[in-house]
Amino acid sequence: MGLFENLRNGLAKTRGVLNTPIEDIFASRKIDDESLEELEEALIAGDVGVKGALEIVE
Repeated sequence: MGLFENLRNGLAKTRGVLNTPIEDIFASRKIDDESLEELEEALIAGDVGVKGALEIVE
């Protein structure tokens, strides 16, 4: 695989991981500690990284 194909595949994976869980987290409830923790987990799983996820959640 070439560099751009790897990048494209990685971004597609990240987009797929982020879209559904984040919609589910905030779909029908208020933002609380539990929903923020779920958001953090989704961001880390989406390759945002621990530092990036913590900055977004805070």
